[in-house]
Amino acid sequence: MIGWLLRRWQRRFPGPILAVSLTLLVGLVGVLTWWVMRDLSRGQLLRPAIAVLALALLSVRVIVSFKPRRR
Repeated sequence: MIGWLLRRWQRRFPGPILAVSLTLLVGLVGVLTWWVMRDLSRGQLLRPAIAVLALALLSVRVIVSFKPRRR
C-alpha cells in the first residue's frame, strides 16, 4: 500500500521514499507491539496472533513493492 501511495515520488526519489516507508513501518511496528503486549497481558491470544500475521504480510508487501531504478 505504501508503494501504491508513493509510486509517483518513488520513481524520482527512491532513497527518501524508502526511508519514509521504513520510518512508517517502524512506527507501525511500535504501535502494534504495544497493542499486542497489552492484549497478551490481559490474557487474549487471538488478536495478537492475527496482528503478527498482518504485520508479516505488510512487511513482505512493502519489501516486494520497492523497486528502485537501476542505472
